[in-house]
Amino acid sequence: MREYCGPTFVEAWRGCAGVRHQNGRWPPAWLLPTPRATVRSQTYGEWRRLPWRGWLQRVFCQQCGAPTEQREIQDTPRPVCTSCGTVVYLDPKLAVALVIERGGRFLLGRRGEGTREAGKWGFPAGYVDRGEVVEAAAVREAREEVGLEVVLGPLLGLLSTEGESVVLAVFAAEIAEGEPVAGDDLIELGWFTPDALPPLAFAHDQHILTAWHDWRGAGALHSTMR
Repeated sequence: MREYCGPTFVEAWRGCAGVRHQNGRWPPAWLLPTPRATVRSQTYGEWRRLPWRGWLQRVFCQQCGAPTEQREIQDTPRPVCTSCGTVVYLDPKLAVALVIERGGRFLLGRRGEGTREAGKWGFPAGYVDRGEVVEAAAVREAREEVGLEVVLGPLLGLLSTEGESVVLAVFAAEIAEGEPVAGDDLIELGWFTPDALPPLAFAHDQHILTAWHDWRGAGALHSTMR
């Protein structure tokens, strides 16, 4: 699962051009290819380091390159350009997760070094690319993360948490072709029963299990009513 989807080179260049325009010189470290960026605080005048994820949207206006500041817009704190007044609306990021079950066991992957919650386990998952059909993204992530061609089942649910930027679409899936092979940021795969799960990486993994059990239970109930 990709950890970051950030600004383009042109967007970042425009943002740093705004810093140069405001301060008369470039930041001391031009770090576009690196995970962090250095900018100068407009309030205090000192250089400070900001997380790369989303730093452009928090600091610079993508219309004119000027810095932004937090203001209450429609009862929500939002970045607003201090020069042209453009409001930056930070949209959620859509991701997909797959529940691949075989013989009463779930396919989980162990996360590698350099990822969030490294060493823990989770369902195959990844981000949807801009312009990509959600179902196609789920099939692609199965191929990239666990080396499988899958046939998607129903959408089990949409999971979101207040304060989090990611919305997770969870699909049931069946193996159509291939054998599981760890790929992308996973270092190991395993099949686990619901009562013998390894340490799970995220709180939403338990919600995924609940959604799957609810779907299975509804299917069994429907069968008995026929």
